[in-house]
Amino acid sequence: MGRYDRNRSKKSNNTVFIIAVLVSLLIGISGTYYVMENFKAIKEVGSADSIDTKLNEPAIAEEFPQEQQLGGDELEILPLEPVTLDSIDQPVLQSGQPDLLSSDGYVRQEIVNISPGLSEWFSADQLLRRYVVIANDFAQGSRISKHMSILRFNEPFVVEQQGENGLYISPKSFTRYNKLAQTVQAINTKAAVAVYQKFRPLMLQVFAEFSYPKDFTLETIIKKAAGEIIAAPVIEGQISLIRPSVLYKFADPKLEALNDVQKQMIRMGPENTKIIQNKCREFLVELAKSNS
Repeated sequence: MGRYDRNRSKKSNNTVFIIAVLVSLLIGISGTYYVMENFKAIKEVGSADSIDTKLNEPAIAEEFPQEQQLGGDELEILPLEPVTLDSIDQPVLQSGQPDLLSSDGYVRQEIVNISPGLSEWFSADQLLRRYVVIANDFAQGSRISKHMSILRFNEPFVVEQQGENGLYISPKSFTRYNKLAQTVQAINTKAAVAVYQKFRPLMLQVFAEFSYPKDFTLETIIKKAAGEIIAAPVIEGQISLIRPSVLYKFADPKLEALNDVQKQMIRMGPENTKIIQNKCREFLVELAKSNS
């Protein structure tokens, strides 16, 4: 994967918030599966474990200095100091709107309007901070488990065996993601635009804490993550696995060579992947209409 082209034309800022929420949910939740599966053994038909934990760092990671991450402890206890955003073009909070520390209840109310099922993933505190941090992590090809502590699933990853050596991902594994995909499909894009208008200034406050260079924007990390979702291949047939050691890998070298976001989309199954990719495209089309 090549380095991200900073000179590409910028999309509407509306796109940023909506895809930020979508990407944070999809990649963050998927990433939680990825981490959890690597540390627990599962009994099922044949044998089961997790897909390989080794990360294939995308080339864009070179553009993200290490100090521009918020550690797990910081996410939990970091007091929100006033941030000067002279270098960022941002709307001003209207009178009566919440500040970042007191925004959780307002965010939950608005999320229900977008898609009621999303409330399941907005039950923690510091919601906007958490999801901006998760988006930043995944734009760098990183999955930091402390940042994803709010995202939990109970269903295990399931591998089935066909013959003596033929391992593949069980269709049962795909069903774990059905509810998430259906919830994403139900998102009202117009309502999402309204939520963006209300909370984007607060997201920018979190983004400013990363101390990126002036030409590195919130759009940079969000577009990178969204692009990886849309670029993931849709695999209709069985997905074969190998087990060279304790952990599983994709048997197809081309799949194993994909970046981690695209691998996780494959693990969600073809139907769920198509639903989520189509929703991302729908956002872009709707927002293009609203700005024409």
